[in-house]
Amino acid sequence: MILNKIHKNRWLLIITLLISLAFLASSAHVQANSDSPLLTYQQRQQQLNEEMQERQREIEELEGKKATFSAELAIIDSQIHRLELDIAEANIQVEIAQEQVDASTEALNAIETRLAERNEDFRSRLRSIYLNGEISLLDVFFNAKSYSDLLMRMEMLMRIMQRDAQLVQGIKDDRAAAEIEKQTLEQRYEDLAALLQSKKDAAQELNQTQDIKMALLAKTETDKATALASLEALENESSSIGEEIRKLQEAAQRVMVFDLNYDGVFLWPLAGYSVVSSDFGMRPHPILGESRMHTGIDIPASSGTPIRSAEAGVVILAQWYSAYGNAVIVDHGSGITTLYGHMSAFGGFFAGDVVERGDHLGYVGSTGLSTGPHLHFEIRAYGDPVNPWNFLR
Repeated sequence: MILNKIHKNRWLLIITLLISLAFLASSAHVQANSDSPLLTYQQRQQQLNEEMQERQREIEELEGKKATFSAELAIIDSQIHRLELDIAEANIQVEIAQEQVDASTEALNAIETRLAERNEDFRSRLRSIYLNGEISLLDVFFNAKSYSDLLMRMEMLMRIMQRDAQLVQGIKDDRAAAEIEKQTLEQRYEDLAALLQSKKDAAQELNQTQDIKMALLAKTETDKATALASLEALENESSSIGEEIRKLQEAAQRVMVFDLNYDGVFLWPLAGYSVVSSDFGMRPHPILGESRMHTGIDIPASSGTPIRSAEAGVVILAQWYSAYGNAVIVDHGSGITTLYGHMSAFGGFFAGDVVERGDHLGYVGSTGLSTGPHLHFEIRAYGDPVNPWNFLR
């Protein structure tokens, strides 16, 4: 087991650690001077952390809105596409119905013409019979060669008149049927035209809704860009203040009486979990989508898994820490610090507490900018992130 090489006895270590805590300005265990630069920087750092947390919540909310608007627009696009197809089909049906109405109108007009011609022929024949009826009947009577011939002539005359009457009635029946068909076709045309108009109205309403959603989506993207820029500015300021804090802590560490002489192996922070889902180095950010430096390694594990301190040291931070969510930072001396991020809960240690190798600092979670339960484990040398594998192998 790797232990700190202690130059004094344990009592001297405890006394000296208490002295060093004065330089760390731990409010939980040390009464710091209100004029202390370190305290001023730490207070500003806390304020920045709260502001960054607020920006991150805002970004996550905007991401949710963006996803909602995008999904709604996809549905609206699909609905508009279906309506456009329906409108095209309805236009064709309306055109066909109009052609059928026109054809039935022409057919009805033709029947009316035939009926008028037949009626005129019939009326002409009746007028002729009426005007010349007696002479015609005398002609039929005197020209008949016999009584049976007379009856036959009379029957033929009656048949001609009946046939004319039947033809006229047939034409009237055709006209009545044609009128019914025309009315049916006209009603179908009106129904199809009304259906077409209703689809056009629905499409217009959807297009208006689409314009509104697109405007909201554009505003959401603009708001997100503004929030990201604000977050970046806060992170830059936080980084600058972190550098100043590091310098002050370096000065404080000079009075510490112990020093770690690593033989290359830190304790693995999660017992039973050895898979690394994201390594140290540049990578696309899993939430923001931008290419960013990943300053540690991600170890996925079940939520609530205990997180172990990789080595003995002093807790210098145990609180919400920007994108890291709930985080603990342990100072191991010689400018080496370890960070444990995205915790679901803390393990009971506070800033200024001394921890031993293997102590439970907290529990695995998914707080801060995180896509699921995991531990973000990070090692820094004098404030600069270094590859954790240099200390884990």
